[in-house]
Amino acid sequence: METNKIFPKWLQELKRFQALKSEFFLYGNVYDCYYFPRNYKDVSNETELRYTPFDTCSELLQVYLFSQGFEVISYFDIIDGISVESNDKTVNVDNIVSVLKFNNKDADSYLKGAKKKIVDDAISFYRELVGNTAKLSAGIINFTSRFVERPDAINEEIAKRYIKMIKAAQESVAFESKEGKRNILIFICDKLNDIPAWVLLENPLTKGIEIQKPNREERVRFFEQRNKQFYNDGQEPNLEEVGKVFPDLTENFSNRELENLITISKQEKLHFNHMKEIIDLYKYGIRENPWEKIDPVKIENAEKELKKRVLGQDKAIDKAVEIIRRSNLGLDSIDKTRPSSKPKGILFFAGPTGTGKTELAKSLAELIFSDEEAMIRFDMSEYNDSNSDVKLIGSPPGYVGYEEGGQLTDAIQKKP
Repeated sequence: METNKIFPKWLQELKRFQALKSEFFLYGNVYDCYYFPRNYKDVSNETELRYTPFDTCSELLQVYLFSQGFEVISYFDIIDGISVESNDKTVNVDNIVSVLKFNNKDADSYLKGAKKKIVDDAISFYRELVGNTAKLSAGIINFTSRFVERPDAINEEIAKRYIKMIKAAQESVAFESKEGKRNILIFICDKLNDIPAWVLLENPLTKGIEIQKPNREERVRFFEQRNKQFYNDGQEPNLEEVGKVFPDLTENFSNRELENLITISKQEKLHFNHMKEIIDLYKYGIRENPWEKIDPVKIENAEKELKKRVLGQDKAIDKAVEIIRRSNLGLDSIDKTRPSSKPKGILFFAGPTGTGKTELAKSLAELIFSDEEAMIRFDMSEYNDSNSDVKLIGSPPGYVGYEEGGQLTDAIQKKP
């Protein structure tokens, strides 16, 4: 079966290059859960695939690598240390050094007690692992971003750690008897630039691979595999209709967030057919859509109500009411088969001070939400500076003020 259709893009890339490179750096969506068909080699029909959820990237990698013929897989992180799995049940972390005939006999000490949690000793162990000629082996090293506080300011001792990684890549053994497959190391990190640039730059033995959030095809597959898990109180599920909008409504969702939709549906007893309501509740924490609660009588008498508050701007009021009526009737988007993230309407009021621009905006907020405080007001004279956009949307991660958020984004979170 063609794996391009069933593997996520990053796993396709790993498969394509695993015989060509000796070190991989996976980054991006590394804390998600993942789906992988364990039985992809045993079936010829895509409908027979059984997708298994894996809680971590490292779990999926171990299953995948064993399916690719790797005989020994070792995992390391700075909390739990080194572990070893093998398709040969007699091989374990206690005898791995003798089984793989490590050249460096001191490697035994890397696996004793607390030492197996020390990064430098672990990398020395993995240098031996990829240099072995006994069994096709892979090492998975997690939380690589935590190896150093700042990749652009490392001392001599830390630099030696990364040089050791480069030497491990150079010493990796390829097995001609096993279709040219080679021993590999896989480092899992948050961002690729958490690794010093000189480790990757112009190095033909290493490759960075981004783990992206599930694309549209993968979200469709999730829906097909998991739609029966949503809450169903006996009402006939409308698979065709919900299936059309699900991939659009869940754009940029991770697999874990898709799973959370099932939990929300069951927890709140929201039927599968009300998928938009389920997703809105997950994204914004609200069930009620204020647009659906607008009193038709208020819209019918909108001009009269607005003209009581805003004087001398009849033309502007008529145009504003026209847009509100169109939005309320669902005519704000031409293609109603696809969910839209566009605003319900956009109005641009221009004119000198005192002509009623702000008053009309307050009146519209009162009309739609029964609360003129639902309007968010910004004095744009405060945003002349080129970097002042951070006041609205907040500072990016890693910059001062990131935790504080932005004036606009915070206001929208409070009142979605």
